[in-house]
Amino acid sequence: MKKTTFDPEIALEIQFRHMQKSNQLRMICQQQLDAFEPLARQGSHCAVVLDQSQSSQHGTICQVTLRLYIPSQRLYVTHTYGPGNSKELIISALNVAFNDLRRQIIKTRTKRYNRRKIAA
Repeated sequence: MKKTTFDPEIALEIQFRHMQKSNQLRMICQQQLDAFEPLARQGSHCAVVLDQSQSSQHGTICQVTLRLYIPSQRLYVTHTYGPGNSKELIISALNVAFNDLRRQIIKTRTKRYNRRKIAA
């Protein structure tokens, strides 16, 4: 009997609000998410919301919201960048948000490990 290997992937859903859809931003999101593949299990998915709003007082404001769902873990990160060049802002906000997500994962894993170590 041949054993099949399950190679889980994290499903990616991207929403663009108040901006044009961009293949470059999709590729950046996918590349950043590829680093989380070792955590992937069946049912894992990531929702990314890229919002670029115009304000008469502040100019262009970019907000990135990430929601990563891995069985037994739900992580949420939001990052906002102020006025400036919109394309560079959204890319910077995206990179910072994914870095924050990495830190959250490390923090929760460390807490879980320490709890198990104390309980044993």
